[in-house]
Amino acid sequence: MTAAGIKWDRMVVANLEYGRRRFVTVEELFTLAYLLDVTPLHMAVPLGEIPDWRDIGMVRDPAPMKLMSNDPVMVTPKLSAPVHKVREWIRGSLPIFGQDPRTYYSEVPHEEIGKLANESAALQHFAEDAEKWRGDNG
Repeated sequence: MTAAGIKWDRMVVANLEYGRRRFVTVEELFTLAYLLDVTPLHMAVPLGEIPDWRDIGMVRDPAPMKLMSNDPVMVTPKLSAPVHKVREWIRGSLPIFGQDPRTYYSEVPHEEIGKLANESAALQHFAEDAEKWRGDNG
């Protein structure tokens, strides 16, 4: 991490591993994902078997827990959603519960809206509306 520009030492890693530090910054998440050759999405919201980090003590339960696509994941301290919905939200494909779709999709860059529309039939009408709006205002 240090070579990549994040000043981490053995204590930072140990504190993360043992739950004494319960967060990483966005910058740290991106750097970790880059160094581990994975997407930040898979680190933030993994699927399949993952270590059980819920133990607070010095010794973690060595048995992994299984996180399946419908299992809830905390989005905020008061909101959870199924893993697959959270992953779609982070990808920018779908708004999550309670979000206004018009506001959510208004931030999608023009060059990405077509790709998203191909990935999700639910976005097709937003792509058509955006094209019409651009044609009328363009």
